[in-house]
Parts: sequence; C-alpha cells; structure tokens
Amino acid sequence: MSDCTESNLGINNVIGLALIAQGGLLSLAFVLAFFGFVMHNAIIQRRHPFQSHVDIYIISLFAASVSQGLYSVMNWKWAVTGKVMCGAYCDAQGILSQFGETGISQSTLAISIHTFCVIFFRWDPPRSKRVPLCVVSLIWLYNACFVAVGLGKHRGRGGKDAFYVPAPYWCWLYPSTATRIFSEYLWLNLAVFASVILYVLLFFAVLGYIDVRSNGNRWYQYRVTLIRQPEPTQQREALIAKKMLWYPLANAFLVLADIFRWKLIENIDPNVPLQDVSFTWIAVTRVLYSLTGVVDVMLFTLTRPSILLFNAPAVGTSAMIPQNATTRGARERTVASIAVNHCCASHCP
Repeated sequence: MSDCTESNLGINNVIGLALIAQGGLLSLAFVLAFFGFVMHNAIIQRRHPFQSHVDIYIISLFAASVSQGLYSVMNWKWAVTGKVMCGAYCDAQGILSQFGETGISQSTLAISIHTFCVIFFRWDPPRSKRVPLCVVSLIWLYNACFVAVGLGKHRGRGGKDAFYVPAPYWCWLYPSTATRIFSEYLWLNLAVFASVILYVLLFFAVLGYIDVRSNGNRWYQYRVTLIRQPEPTQQREALIAKKMLWYPLANAFLVLADIFRWKLIENIDPNVPLQDVSFTWIAVTRVLYSLTGVVDVMLFTLTRPSILLFNAPAVGTSAMIPQNATTRGARERTVASIAVNHCCASHCP
C-alpha cells in the first residue's frame, strides 16, 4: 500500500501530457465515428449489427478503446494544473485505465483465439451468440470486480492508503507488483504472445505450409501436417497471408513501446525532482500507445469491411459468396477472403 504523494510537473511534462491527451482524443474520435457508421448501416439495412461472434468481440474491444481514449484525455487536467494529485479525479482515471488497457488486451486475446479456431481448425461457430456474450461478460465483470474490490479494500482502511496514486505523470495503481500483474501486465503479455503465435501459424496455414484436417468425431481430434513444398498460392491467398501479420505487428509495436515506457519510469531516481527527469521518450511512447484506437479502427475497416455491417454486405459481398458456403464458419472464411479484394481496390488485432 502507498500513501498518496503529489507529483509536481515541469514544462516538458506539461507539453508531453498535452500531446498524450490529444492522441487519446484522436483515438476517441475514430472509435466514436466507427460506432456512428455502424449505427447508420444498422438503420439503413434494418438489421442488428451482431451478425457473427467476432462482431461482439469487436464491440467489446472498441468499448474498451473508448475508456482508453478517455483515460488519455484526462491527462489534460494534469497539464493545466501542473501537478498530479490523489482524489476522485485520480480514481476515475485509474478506473478508466483498468477498463481501457486491460479490456483492450482481453478483447484482443478473445478475437485472436476466435479467428484462429475459425480459420485454422475450420470451426463452424454456432448460430447462438452465447459463447461471445459469456466471454465479453467475463471480461467486463473481471475488470469491474478488480476495481470494486481494490477501492473497497483500501477505503475500508480509513482512506489512509490510496488504490490509485500519481505514477508519477498520471494516475495508476499503487506500486504493488502482484496487483499490477493481475490488473494489466498478465493480460497485455498474453494478448501479445497469443497474437504473434496464432497469426504466424495462420500465415503459414493460408500459404499452404500447414494442413489441418479433422481426424475423428470429437472436437479435439485433428491431424496437422507440415508441407515443405505447397502448391503455388494465388495472389489473393498471398495477400490474405500478409494481412494476417498486420495485427500482431501493430499490436506488438504498440505494446513494446509501452513496455519501454514502463522501464523508463521504473528507472526514475526518486531523489531527483520530476522536473529534472527526461520526459521525451516517455511522452513519445505514451503518445503512440494513446493512438491504439486509431490503429484498431484502421486495421479492422481496411481488412474486414463486412464486420458490424460496416460495408453493407448485401450490396456487394453477398453476391460474391459461393452458394456452397452454407455454414457460418465457411461464410466467415469466405468473407475474410473477400475483404482482401476490397482492401486492394475478425483483437483481428
């Protein structure tokens, strides 16, 4: 536990925090504009936007991105006042961090696993939305319980110890390694490693180097074959494979930038005034991470134009889906291929 200590900021800190707030505002604008297009298409087509499992996961991801954007925008107050202080505003920023950064990582992990199962194992998702609804509910329930238990436990000690404190340029969890691991570090690292491993496997599977076929009646019975010299792929399949790598590369870049920022903050000498500590690279990495919403919106709209009715599939894509693609999984895989053609003319982050 930790007593709350105010952080007095210098001019470089103020400028950096203002830039971080603007990055968060830009991400917020992108995500809200995306939601606006989804609502517009739903009204025009008179259909609900949740046509597949991945649609629900993506809504969870972008809802978390809204929290992340607000979290970054709240740094504007610290830039204006020139100091970071404990209190209700600090608690609010810490709560938004929990639902934002952690929620993004958890939703990204869910999307990566779902996409891998659909494409790699040729899984046909059931028509019922119970699975994604349960997963998304658990994500938000986990974060809500983490916040409620943390705040309740610390306030139960008479307010002597704060749960969210200046860290030191903005508000975050008090310095407890175990708490920070289960709050954010665990999920962020799981999302990155899973994204890299699963999408790299999908890359080789789409190119034909890995062949996966059912080997029994049970869901876990599959035969995986490595092919040294696969048949030459068409240009469309090659483009799909390359786009499979966009998600883990973008995600890993943003996360590594944020990890670098963590290391810089951890190495700050507490005996040196905060105004005298170099803030340039901390601000640069944090600005990059504050643009997560921008990156996610661009990736999804460019590579999966049919998600959430974003590109009116009834107008152009429905006619391109083969008649024999009757199952939900087959249609999802077909639409994924069509998305690549649209890009040339399912956090998948």
